[in-house]
Amino acid sequence: MFAAGGVHGRVVGDLRAVTFRAGRGVAAPSPLRAPGLLSLRAMEAKFRPTAVRFILRFPPRSGRLTMPNTRSSNALALLFVLAPFASASAQSADPNASIAALRNNWQGVVANITTAAEELTEADYAYRPVALVRTFGQLVGHVAGSQFMMCAAALGDPLPAEDAVEKAETTKAALVKALKASTAYCAKAYGQSAVEAAGSAELFGEKSSRFHALTLNAIHDGEHYGNIITYMRMKGLVPPSSRR
Repeated sequence: MFAAGGVHGRVVGDLRAVTFRAGRGVAAPSPLRAPGLLSLRAMEAKFRPTAVRFILRFPPRSGRLTMPNTRSSNALALLFVLAPFASASAQSADPNASIAALRNNWQGVVANITTAAEELTEADYAYRPVALVRTFGQLVGHVAGSQFMMCAAALGDPLPAEDAVEKAETTKAALVKALKASTAYCAKAYGQSAVEAAGSAELFGEKSSRFHALTLNAIHDGEHYGNIITYMRMKGLVPPSSRR
């Protein structure tokens, strides 16, 4: 599922603001405003409890360690990520505050993923908790490939196959290199202004904004960092975000 694992997990949103410990969520607002999300102020009180219940259901009933790829789950996750910041954003006069906050959130998550990818051994890259899920190495490859694809959408570039890295690379060195390359590429996408991010994008056959693609990428990275937390805990290791 999302970024939840063991007794400690972090959820994409503002990693400094939203933390789940032993199943309880404590949120502190941080400025974030996305185009077209003004109604979230009114929606937050009604839908947020549902979003919390959805995200804390880990692992899903299917036993897979990934979030269901449906419009409803993505919309609900997006609502949860952005709702806590809607009221505070109304006070911000900076049109780039939304993209800056989203960039900071993404940077925090991908930094944790990269730290874990660098620290685990070559042998650990073959580890998987159960036979039905990806190995750790495949998980790193999936994150790298997904970043290339979603950030390409956010930049208006041709979209590579989501599973290109996962299928092509198998060694730790190659996978870490691909992960870092995808992060460098995404840094260009997250460096856009609010006006640029409001431009159109197409992802999974649907038209949306570049901001939406960037938000989905941050959500997706957080989802799989949750997997990484679980993998590391099952091996008796402390995840990067729990060391502070």
